[in-house]
Amino acid sequence: MDVWKELEAEGVNRHLLAEVRSFRDAHGVAEEVRGRIPNPRFVYYGKDVWEAAAAAVLCGENLLLAGPKATGKNVLAENLAALFGRPVWDISMHINVDAASLIGTDTLKGGEVCFREGPVCQCARLGGFGILDEVNMAKNEALAVLHAVLDFRRAIDVPGYDRIPLAEETRFIATMNYGYAGTRELNEALTSRFAVVQMPTITQDNLEKLLRAQFPDLTAKYVHQFALLFLDLQKKCDSAEISTKALDLRGMLDALRLIRRGIPAGAAVCAAGAAGICRLGRFCSLALALFARFRSSGKPKLPPLQNYDCAAGKYYACCPVGTYCNTFSETWVLKNWISGPRQNAQIRVPSPSSPPSKKASNEHSVSVKRRQQK
Repeated sequence: MDVWKELEAEGVNRHLLAEVRSFRDAHGVAEEVRGRIPNPRFVYYGKDVWEAAAAAVLCGENLLLAGPKATGKNVLAENLAALFGRPVWDISMHINVDAASLIGTDTLKGGEVCFREGPVCQCARLGGFGILDEVNMAKNEALAVLHAVLDFRRAIDVPGYDRIPLAEETRFIATMNYGYAGTRELNEALTSRFAVVQMPTITQDNLEKLLRAQFPDLTAKYVHQFALLFLDLQKKCDSAEISTKALDLRGMLDALRLIRRGIPAGAAVCAAGAAGICRLGRFCSLALALFARFRSSGKPKLPPLQNYDCAAGKYYACCPVGTYCNTFSETWVLKNWISGPRQNAQIRVPSPSSPPSKKASNEHSVSVKRRQQK
């Protein structure tokens, strides 16, 4: 995909793009790493973010892209490398990352001890863009070795070896999510070495552009509807009506690709389909989006969802009246909204004929306790 054409169509500042071209002309790429220059599959849409990020790179700053999932952090990082024509080193950060895995370590070569460069050293020496993926999942102690790399010193001192200066065109782009499992607060000393760009959630116009680019054969009517479905789901996550696990733009795009290849919608979305391709999680995004639209349409009216146990096929007073049970809603979608319509166009809504007896409620409580003990 041609990033330049997309940015010109987005209306990104022409003077800024001219400076980027000058940067590319002034800094060549070694033949050995030319294959690392990315050819993006996706383009990030967002004029203001593009201009802020490109200006920061031109000023010699390292970037920290912060925001929730499905905001395009990694897409923007890859797009920036393609725009500036730089090779990319993808560096996955995790709890076991240490100085040796970032900078390098000793190794034996021809019977002699020598230094084997890590990804940070290679990126620094060859003038690449290093993408520090989920930087706040690594321990702050391990990240301390990057301080001299990211500030005005722009050098790596390897104990027992030479000092490695960073090439002038080297940049590091870190991405991070807040509040997810395994993440932690970044050290302030490290954060101050980045230019922080807060990634906004995708807008309807930009989402429609993405869908049109990925699915050229999708009619304008359905592009608009799928964009609205995703935004409806986003609103429900923001208001805590459903779990944020359902908000998965990657999952929705993947499900649409499978559906376009002829996979039935149920199979494309989750394991409840005939083919059983995937389980509740990523591909449930589309199902929950459909559910959100179905629930808000008002026809047919749904019974009180919080009192229905889909697995047992009975109603139970398992949730306080007026609350929203995320687990049930997802389960109900999988059983009724996905598996049902493939054989029958009518949605099978469970009928609360009568409230459960005291014995049935007790049996359900005992079964729940047993599952929890297991």
